[in-house]
Amino acid sequence: MQSIIVIGGGFAGLWAAIGAARKLDGCSISNEEISITLINADPYHAIRVRNYEADLDDARVPLDDVLDPVGIKRIEGTIVDIKPLERRLTIRMATETKTVSYDKLVLASGSQVRLPPISGLHGPVFNVDTTNEAERLNRHIATLSRLSDRPGGNTVVVIGGGDTAMDCVRTSVRQNAKSVKCLYRRDKENMPGSAREVANAEEEGVEFIWLSSPKKFLGANKIESLIVNKIKLGNPDESGRKKPEIQKDSEFNLKADMVIKALGFDPENLPKLFRSEDLQVTKWGTLKTDFDTMETNLQGVFAAGDIIRGASLVVWAIRDGREASISIERYLKKKSLQKTKAA
Repeated sequence: MQSIIVIGGGFAGLWAAIGAARKLDGCSISNEEISITLINADPYHAIRVRNYEADLDDARVPLDDVLDPVGIKRIEGTIVDIKPLERRLTIRMATETKTVSYDKLVLASGSQVRLPPISGLHGPVFNVDTTNEAERLNRHIATLSRLSDRPGGNTVVVIGGGDTAMDCVRTSVRQNAKSVKCLYRRDKENMPGSAREVANAEEEGVEFIWLSSPKKFLGANKIESLIVNKIKLGNPDESGRKKPEIQKDSEFNLKADMVIKALGFDPENLPKLFRSEDLQVTKWGTLKTDFDTMETNLQGVFAAGDIIRGASLVVWAIRDGREASISIERYLKKKSLQKTKAA
């Protein structure tokens, strides 16, 4: 039996796997001849939630509900090694580690939340990268209104300037936080998030502290304050935007009960993560891919979604997954033709 393996349970991975299953059916190839397996770290479709969702349970879609009806297998685990020349990969699961072979491989492991080095306490610092993290954040926000009226009591600080940061500050207001502040290292004119969202947040009482960057988190087992550096904008960087530079002796202390990091996303470092240094990447860390075929520099290894674009839209992830399945269809049609000739 030959094998198509898809790594990642997000939109790109899901559409690549389902697309391949549809192509199998269209080529009259059974699951006994070519199997399709999706590998994901947990049993749920990976959805990066928005925090204004009233019930995050809706963001937990069991993968088996989608995969089983079309004959796609699922393995719960993480990839620790890929050997492209041998077309084998190693999976670490809860109770064992095993090596499996593949004929075609789709990498769709997505992006990860950006966590720049900030010294100090980190346990009570939150993000919304996963459903579990978002639920943890919601539970914590709900407790803030019960805190005493002390300096920093019921105060939320959000770090970042994009749409996720605006989601976080406005949700914190709706959760009755006493004070909500947003730290951003550039000025208002250079903020990447929606100008309308910023204006709405300001109307709702969010305080924006422009040209500021956290240096250290302080507290005993829980966040009590941050040390923040003031920033000035220097010469333009390679992107053309003015580069943030720390002002000397500009530190100040900011009281807070909770800190949310909303600093964007980076692609997974797959060559390191999968111990496959032959995988070529761009200067942004995304996988080098032929966008006509979705194939990487390694023959038979395709890629889709955030891992080739950086953090992007769901529609692009779906498109990439479908395009990868179309490239796999060419392989399937070749197999179907060989089967017909043999008959």
